Amino acid sequence: ELQKTDAIVVNNLLRPENNCYESLQINASSEDILNRIVTYNEIINVILDVGALFIDGTNEDIALKWLTLSDKNKIDYVVYFDSDSIVVCDRQRHRHRFETSPASERLDLCIFYLDEIHTRGTDFKFPERFRAAVTLGNGLTKDRFVQAAMRMRKLGNGHSLTFWSSHEVHQQIITLKRQSSSKTQEKKVTNNPINLHDILRWVYENTVQSTWDGLHHWAAQSLSYQRKAAAFRNIQWNDHQQLFTDSMMKELAEACWEPEIIELKRMYGARKVLQTVFKIYSTRYAQVNRHFLTDFQNEVLKRLQDYGGTKLRLSQWLDEEQQRELEQELEEERQLERPSPVEPCQPILHEQIKRLCDIDGAMLKLDQLVNVFRPLPYAFTETTLFDYCQADSWQPNLWISTEFQRVILTK
Repeated sequence: ELQKTDAIVVNNLLRPENNCYESLQINASSEDILNRIVTYNEIINVILDVGALFIDGTNEDIALKWLTLSDKNKIDYVVYFDSDSIVVCDRQRHRHRFETSPASERLDLCIFYLDEIHTRGTDFKFPERFRAAVTLGNGLTKDRFVQAAMRMRKLGNGHSLTFWSSHEVHQQIITLKRQSSSKTQEKKVTNNPINLHDILRWVYENTVQSTWDGLHHWAAQSLSYQRKAAAFRNIQWNDHQQLFTDSMMKELAEACWEPEIIELKRMYGARKVLQTVFKIYSTRYAQVNRHFLTDFQNEVLKRLQDYGGTKLRLSQWLDEEQQRELEQELEEERQLERPSPVEPCQPILHEQIKRLCDIDGAMLKLDQLVNVFRPLPYAFTETTLFDYCQADSWQPNLWISTEFQRVILTK
């Protein structure tokens, strides 16, 4: 029943009202992007930052900047995520939970900022004619792209999208557009604006590349698994009740150990030959020579043959560690401030507690023993939870002992 959902989403994405594309300048800041969005020729109510282009501020910082720049005659609130809590902020900087805010009943007066993490798994009932800005960042794959687009539940039936790419992504899309066209059309294509087909071509190219790169890691894990399985298989068991000895554990650990340092000669000294991923791992499996896992190897090699394609690469590159700055990144030095050491309170067992446990004793009036018993909300005093515990909502017959609250010595 869900098999056709993917095609329906793509069809909705390709509708004419979504054919809106904007590219950003090099190293565009969050404020630069927001200024472009608020001056766009149509009002944008939602930012879906699936490309993670807003990197120079917290969700709150970005949301409040957007609210400040937005039209005061049309927008009263901004909605954003603080961790996993949905927060509403008005123009007076008053913050409320979305569920209890008046804004939850007036979504037409709100703008919504969804960071990269929350472009999946969130659901707002946006009014009709809402338009969203979808950011395009490096390496964006189809699953993440479609998930973000589907935050607009009425896509194709009242909701619409605009697409905003970083400068690097814009260059990638142009390059793919040229490559996909014949030489006779190249000049014409260069002058044509980017359209939805070009964006989807770029997304699918990223998806193919991500899947193809993932085959290497998947196959490498299979080799690691076989090494560990072989080590366990080679243990000399005398009987099924035998326990592990220290020497057996040491031998097992040494057999499973994988070197963290690879010699330069081993990585770069071999003759460089272009091979398919299937051929590279066929050779590596032969070198491992774990014949008792033949069925397992055959399944892995079949998957590599089906999905590895004919693309060639150097086998040395599969193990090479590379670092490349793909997007603008901020340097951030974290300073951890740990709590100071504290001393525990000396435990006390009140006589009244003992009397309470005596089933033959007289009935105690707890409300008159304030030095020993307190209503349950008293447990939250002098804590950050006190304002949220709703002290008047608890049953009056729920009590705690003062000893329950005394945990550490305070100044």
